[in-house]
Amino acid sequence: MDTSGPREGFRSPRSRHQTTPTTIVMKFTDYTNLSNIDVGAVSFCIHRAAGLSIRERADTFIKVRKRQNLIALVTYRVSAANKLLAIKKLTVLGNVHTVTCYKALDPSNTRGVLHGVPQSYSREQIRSSLRIPGHKILDFRRMGESQSILITIEGHILPRQAIFCSAVARLYPPRVYCRPCLHCFGLQHRTDVCPTRKEFVRCSDCGTKFPPNQDPTDTPHDCELHCVNCHGDHSATDPSCQALRDATEELRNLNRSIRNRHRYGLSRTSTYGDVGALPRMSPSYRHTPLDRSRTSSRTHQAALNSTLGGDRLRERTCSRREQWRNQPRQGRKRMPSDPTPVRLQPRHGDLGTTPEHGRIARAATSAGSGQVVSALYATPFSKSSDLRCYQITHFPLFTHHASTKP
Repeated sequence: MDTSGPREGFRSPRSRHQTTPTTIVMKFTDYTNLSNIDVGAVSFCIHRAAGLSIRERADTFIKVRKRQNLIALVTYRVSAANKLLAIKKLTVLGNVHTVTCYKALDPSNTRGVLHGVPQSYSREQIRSSLRIPGHKILDFRRMGESQSILITIEGHILPRQAIFCSAVARLYPPRVYCRPCLHCFGLQHRTDVCPTRKEFVRCSDCGTKFPPNQDPTDTPHDCELHCVNCHGDHSATDPSCQALRDATEELRNLNRSIRNRHRYGLSRTSTYGDVGALPRMSPSYRHTPLDRSRTSSRTHQAALNSTLGGDRLRERTCSRREQWRNQPRQGRKRMPSDPTPVRLQPRHGDLGTTPEHGRIARAATSAGSGQVVSALYATPFSKSSDLRCYQITHFPLFTHHASTKP
């Protein structure tokens, strides 16, 4: 394998099989608390259970989300993604755990909600009756036991309408809500991956803990309204809970930022670290006696430009004039001027101040009787200091007669 090409970080970009990663979510269905398991042991067991090769391991990254109590697997190889999706059991430190793996939603795609789908319709009937002109339907599922389905559509733009059984129906964006866990009524994880399910369950009204095999609703106890999240005098599932509202707003902002980042191509972090993008050490020119002088500000701006890179550099440089001022005086290029028309007469009344004015004045003086004099409208469009180019435009100015005095 030729590795003489440009390297990005510590790996060559030629080893990638995909330009965009595939994210796979792994959940432990036996309510295992990932905070009590070593991350290195989990990574080793996943590599061994999937049977990944050396190259597949190098392009696969494992992220243990302890707050959500799940594992995110990010890979750049299709073969590794297929192997990871086939994992059903995982042996960690001698304990066998049952897991489920599924492919996460691509942030570059969008979702829409379609209402009015009868529950008697099977998945095959919905697939044959549903279509969106100009868009590709990737997947869909029914939202609980309601008459609404959630459709995954290719692309980041949500269509306005869909066609179901030859009827035009409106597509609505899904509402994102943070729902508390039904076992411990926490706001950080889902019910199917509750890390404390093996230890206790809570009462939704008062927050009292009970054994995991006991139902709080069937057990008589002194129940007073108390929220375990905001400590208010209401139930943990009350929609007016301030902690629940804050968690919902945080989740919506997170989804919005991820969607905008993939929509406009604003990648926050790169998978392979770029060594050249690391900030270099530079002296600080702030709070010095020459801070207000031109030399100090120019040197400080040059140090900032050498330290920053990418989008931050474009944000720091405001205009071309500032870039021109920051250049050294020796060998500095001329500042490109704005397109200005050539005037027939100067503002102060003296003809021939510029070469263009002299040419136009001589052309008007030497014109004979009955000839149409055309003015030259010259506009500089070249930014080079060695050769100045002009765009010449002719337009009739006046008709010169012999009897007309200049």
